[in-house]
Amino acid sequence: MERIFISYDRDDQAVAQSIYDDLLGRPDIDPWLDVKRLKIVRFDPECLKLIEQSSYVLALVSPASVTSTGFVAKEWDHAIAKQRRVLPFLLDAAVEDDPQTAHVLREFDAISWVRGYESLKEGLRKVLREIYGDLAQGTFRETFSSLGPDNIGWRLDGWNLVDEDASEQNSQSLHAEVAPTFASQNHECAAAIPLTLGEWSRIAYARRLKLHRAHIGAGARFQVTIGDGTHVAVVEEIDLTGSRLDHDDGDWRLVELPLDLDRLRGRNATLRFTLSAADVLPMPLTRGEAGIDNIWID
Repeated sequence: MERIFISYDRDDQAVAQSIYDDLLGRPDIDPWLDVKRLKIVRFDPECLKLIEQSSYVLALVSPASVTSTGFVAKEWDHAIAKQRRVLPFLLDAAVEDDPQTAHVLREFDAISWVRGYESLKEGLRKVLREIYGDLAQGTFRETFSSLGPDNIGWRLDGWNLVDEDASEQNSQSLHAEVAPTFASQNHECAAAIPLTLGEWSRIAYARRLKLHRAHIGAGARFQVTIGDGTHVAVVEEIDLTGSRLDHDDGDWRLVELPLDLDRLRGRNATLRFTLSAADVLPMPLTRGEAGIDNIWID
């Protein structure tokens, strides 16, 4: 669990509370906000201990906080001294040209600043990607936060992000539905993301799947693959054939499978989730619905 200490000036309380609410309940993240500073009280030295116990300090940079000589300055100096990861989160464009900002954030290259004033949502997404990227440490991890995917590069062809989460946390999941029609007898949705494969031997993800064939001449399939265009490794495939007409997970279930990537290891490849259905009847009733969440490859 990664603790995130949110350091802010009392004038920025509303934004700090909003950020805290967005981070609260996310997988493996424990945000902390000092609500006592909403009152006129002296600096609480207990905060310094909490900074030492935190993995990250999210420093809300504003005209109020960069000119502060009180607890905000003490928190940032203490975080740097204790070698905590400080993530500067700029709340106002004006601070970029303030010489005091350059002095306060002298330990950080401007390229690392999160410009939350441009978009609070995009700023939080960048923070989450930074944290989850550190957590992954040579693995691939995707939780589909409520701000969007943790990883850049997803192509959602027919899949969508929905406000449902396999872990019942403040997050989202991927969702797709397929249903052939008379005009389009084959319906397929594919969600994919490029990867550089490491020394991985296992994949895990949460899945909620429902497939139905209206008759034995129809088709319904769910497939997970990793491939580079030349070689494709089929991770999982549920293909209704023969007399099998239905598959229903009911609720979310954890899928954990070994990976055989000997022919792909070290290459650039694509992880793909495909849901498809086919039916030739004039009024087809064949259907497929799938949800995917919490992908982990290591």
